Parts: sequence; structure tokens; C-alpha cells
Amino acid sequence: MNKAQRNMKTRNFNNLKAVFVNCTLKRSPEKSHTDSLFQVSKSIM
Repeated sequence: MNKAQRNMKTRNFNNLKAVFVNCTLKRSPEKSHTDSLFQVSKSIM
């Protein structure tokens, strides 16, 4: 685990709010990089 990962475990994101807009150009069966980033962000929140 690196320093950034250790810092994330101690942070509190309870009051954080976000709006996600996915404007990917990839077709439906393909996994978009944007969607992957959204999933990481959603798991944090």
C-alpha cells in the first residue's frame, strides 16, 4: 500500500456530493475508461 492509499483510508467523505456525466464515445459492449473512473469514485463516496 502506498502513501496515497493509506491517506485515503483515513479521510472522511461523508459530506461529499458529485454529479457524474458520462460522455464516452465507446459503443455499449466496450468498457469505457470514464465508466471505470466513475466506479472508483462511487466506491469512495
